[in-house]
Amino acid sequence: MSLFNTATNFPVGTNPNSVVVGDFNKDGKPDIATSNNGSENISILLGTGTGSFGTATNFNIGVSPISLALGDFNSDGNIDIASMWISEEKGQVAILLGNGTGSFGAPKSFDTGQDDGKSDRGYSIGVGDFNSDGKLDLATIHDSGNVSTLLGTGTGSFGAPIKWNWGDPFPRSVVVEDFNADGKLDLAITDYYSDTDNIWILLGTGTGSFGVPAKFNAGEFPYGLATGDFNADNKPDLAVANIGSDSVSILLGTGTGSFGAPTNFNAGASANSVAVADFNGDNKSDLAVTNDDGVSILLGNGTGSFGVTTNFVAGNNPYLVAVGDFNTDGKTDLVTTNYNSNNVSVFLNNSDGAADGSDKEDNDTGGVSVSLIETKATEGGANASYDLKLTSQPKASVTITLTTGNQIQSIAPVTFTPNNWNVAQTVTVKAVDDKVAEGTDSTSITHTATSTDAKYNQIVVSEVTVAIEDNDTTPTPTPTPKPTPAIEDEDNDTNTDTDAKAKADI
Repeated sequence: MSLFNTATNFPVGTNPNSVVVGDFNKDGKPDIATSNNGSENISILLGTGTGSFGTATNFNIGVSPISLALGDFNSDGNIDIASMWISEEKGQVAILLGNGTGSFGAPKSFDTGQDDGKSDRGYSIGVGDFNSDGKLDLATIHDSGNVSTLLGTGTGSFGAPIKWNWGDPFPRSVVVEDFNADGKLDLAITDYYSDTDNIWILLGTGTGSFGVPAKFNAGEFPYGLATGDFNADNKPDLAVANIGSDSVSILLGTGTGSFGAPTNFNAGASANSVAVADFNGDNKSDLAVTNDDGVSILLGNGTGSFGVTTNFVAGNNPYLVAVGDFNTDGKTDLVTTNYNSNNVSVFLNNSDGAADGSDKEDNDTGGVSVSLIETKATEGGANASYDLKLTSQPKASVTITLTTGNQIQSIAPVTFTPNNWNVAQTVTVKAVDDKVAEGTDSTSITHTATSTDAKYNQIVVSEVTVAIEDNDTTPTPTPTPKPTPAIEDEDNDTNTDTDAKAKADI
């Protein structure tokens, strides 16, 4: 039995390059967004939950977009889009705020920085909270050799770019991960035209900046990049698609920010993008790699090694690959953008592996990943946000109930299913504006997991500590007026109006 069914193609804009998967209309079914270089727009395909999609709705950018990333940039609980767009003179990123119905507002562009006299063309964008304030930030890479950090305000806007020069030009992909287990987000970048075929690692400081870059070898002309745990040691590893050597390189992480020597596996002619998921239901990470012939699947054995490729035909010139469960059967499917045929190819998973673990022992433990353990919200001002995600696929729905206390507005429960368990859900934190001057204070959000799946029911989930910034001031006390001394008359009686009138009549 073939691992995937024959691809079904869905039209999008002209020359689609990047693709991302998210639930843009909050119906619990994965949707698709593509950036379209030729038509200078972004296409949204809303999923039906059956593996099919509605007609694409296009949102104009006005310039040629080259990459996409998702996040809740204005803390309203809806997925927004960040798009890097092509310019030979300067780098810019466009933000499209989602309304939760599958539609998006007009794009607003933010400068990512520029070196005088140099092209600062942007290529890829990463999203994360780089300064630990509970608000999503952006990291963009440019062919000037710069990384730019744009710190988010939590309102859909970003501050001025902070540039970090990491040396070599011609980067192509960036991923965000905590590679050294210090609770601060780091970056990995592919260096396409490097003489030594480098992968660069920039360790985050948690303040919005990064340390001195360290480089590690990959294959020839590294292009696409993804993270995963390929040897089941709970430390993030790297998978790199190498256009020049028609291979994918696996670099096993040490958990300290360093990586071992690459192991290379054949991945088809001009391998240019890679995605990670468990495609055959054996609880081991596999790879999907786009190449000149379509998409190739490499099944992992859980030790950091992979089998020979199985190839599937996509459209004309497949560019990028992403994953999602498009027909809600609990198995991971694929989507590729096809640059020359102006469509996407959707591959539905046809594996006979039991996604719910019913025909094999389930050796996974339940867990809930919490993206932040400390954040900050302001009364009557900026909200905070963090993400929740399950660490393994449940057999039944898992509901996370959030308890906030009296300083944070109530937050609706978050529910994960066997279909969307690995899709992060954003929790928006709003402080209660109580009009009482209390100064800076803090409180905690606790999480309670309930499920008929025993491995998830009542498991321990990390708390989130929220610093509450007060917008009230203590009023200045009004002075108590002093009483006017009484005036005594000649009889030593207290002077009254009657006495005053009597004396006036004398």
